[in-house]
Amino acid sequence: MKRFFSCVMIVLLGLVPGPLSRASSSEEIVLSGVAGGGYVPGEILVKFKSETSDVAADGVHAAMGAVKKRNLDRRGGGGLQQVRLPNGMMVEEGVARYRNDPHVEYAEPNYLRHAMVLPNDPDFGQLWGLNNTGQTVNGTTGTVDADIDAPEAWDVTTGSSSVIVAVVDSGVDWNHLDLAANIWTNPGEIAANSTDDDGNGFIDDVHGWDFVDNDNDPTSEDTPGHGTHVSGTIAAVGNNSLGVTGIMWSAQIMPVRFLDASGSGSVSDEILAINYAVANGAKIINASYGDSSFSLSEFDTISAANTAGLLFVAAAGNAGANNDVKPSYPANYALPNIISVAASTQNDQLAFFSNFGATSVDLAAPGTNIRSTVNVPSEDYGFLQGTSMATPHVTGVAGLVASHDPLLTNAQIKTAILNSVDQKSAFSGKVLTGGRLNAFGAVQYPGGADLAVVETASPSPVTVSHDLTYTLTVSNRGLLDAASVVLTDTIPAGTSFVSATPSQGVCNAGSPVTCNLGGLADGAVATVTLVVVTDTTGAKSNTATVTSGTTDSVPANNSAAVSVKVKSASSGGGGGCGSVAPDVPLPPNGQLLFLAALFSPLFVVLARRRWKTIRTRPLFGNVS
Repeated sequence: MKRFFSCVMIVLLGLVPGPLSRASSSEEIVLSGVAGGGYVPGEILVKFKSETSDVAADGVHAAMGAVKKRNLDRRGGGGLQQVRLPNGMMVEEGVARYRNDPHVEYAEPNYLRHAMVLPNDPDFGQLWGLNNTGQTVNGTTGTVDADIDAPEAWDVTTGSSSVIVAVVDSGVDWNHLDLAANIWTNPGEIAANSTDDDGNGFIDDVHGWDFVDNDNDPTSEDTPGHGTHVSGTIAAVGNNSLGVTGIMWSAQIMPVRFLDASGSGSVSDEILAINYAVANGAKIINASYGDSSFSLSEFDTISAANTAGLLFVAAAGNAGANNDVKPSYPANYALPNIISVAASTQNDQLAFFSNFGATSVDLAAPGTNIRSTVNVPSEDYGFLQGTSMATPHVTGVAGLVASHDPLLTNAQIKTAILNSVDQKSAFSGKVLTGGRLNAFGAVQYPGGADLAVVETASPSPVTVSHDLTYTLTVSNRGLLDAASVVLTDTIPAGTSFVSATPSQGVCNAGSPVTCNLGGLADGAVATVTLVVVTDTTGAKSNTATVTSGTTDSVPANNSAAVSVKVKSASSGGGGGCGSVAPDVPLPPNGQLLFLAALFSPLFVVLARRRWKTIRTRPLFGNVS
């Protein structure tokens, strides 16, 4: 009973606020990590402390095997210097070693800077989905940065004329001044000679095919030109001082028509259109259409496109419905080459009309008040909205990724897009990734393996002589498989090894703990549950590091650490209040308040005033 009273008093007195913690009086410089944008290989910038002499600075370089290239400031002493690292030393290692030297104030990579590329197209300011500055577009004011970061992506690539994107839709106005230069031309066909020159079964298909009218003129025949609008978002010619710009400034848009003037088309014509795109070298298909009927023939055709290496980007639908419950096809087919797209607004919300699905819709992309090319006699540009408008944003980004690295497969392009979204609360539980498209993140997504380790500990805090469990999660976030993955963990001093259980591979016993996890495919995850017993009190910091036989694109996330406070048995923590046995029952709530008031006059008034309202409310659960 004595132990129980102590526990009650500790809990109740904990309700009284303690003194606020005070920040250090000295300023602390927080240095950024080495992950992020590019930097000059083999070089770093080193700032020596003001009291460091040139001789001392030169000694630091010599110990590192590095060479000072030049001073970058005017003051005496070591100052800021540009340093060439020794052959074989990675920038990350060099930065870490210099930062640990007592003479060094800071060290960092010699980062690269680029001209910020913006097109001169006069309507660019209305393309909020590409660059949202909070401007008002079509009567709606947006939120700054609720966009896909297109200008940042254009610093990496603006597209490539070698990437063929098939717009399977209502046709494309290939004579539109903002599209003509980016329209696909069949290299094996001679125009207007009434001959099937390339033997593909279609006569004079110089710029695609129309499967509605069965002719070689797949120009947009609907108003305002659904396929033309889609095409402008993907690849209207950029930086041509005209109209809008596409996400890809350069590309080849392949017009393949299967939707009629009313916007409807048969699955049979769709299948012919998809097969045409596959046979004629398309890399990506934009599918801004759909309906609720499952079609096995449609499924098989898209699956065959996957085998051929094509990415299939599909609109989720405009019914405001949950696709997890009521599917929309083709977006809902469980095929690895399909990306299903919802529509986002100028304020990073889910559009009211957009379908969604926590498991069936992959991501959101801008889909309201989208300005693009149209096929109207009196207008060349206009606004449309829908998941049909969101889908070409994703298609255009897929084209940028393919332009930046032509060797990527459709699966790798999909991985880059889905793993680089901007996480937004409005899309959490609404789409699989919980985020909105980010072009910049996609084009700079690691092209190799990218092993990352995350570490958690439970319980925290923990009582001395109790078990402490570390959960180590290793994931491969890159585009290539990682071979011979090894997780190493040196358990903290003052703890003893109990067990290490991996989800794959084997772990040794003792410290350091070494777990050979084997291979880890791109997107795969492995876990290790490491249990130790706490022998002494105090803070216990544990660090886990992962390595592999494959070059890692982002080594900065190869380690993770977690710190846990180990309390004495009398102070509680971890296993419960002090050393109360797990099977000691708590008294009823009324008795609990009575005892608290009895041993602490501070709570007498509280107990009297709140007796009626609190006595039926459980205050504490079972102690364990």
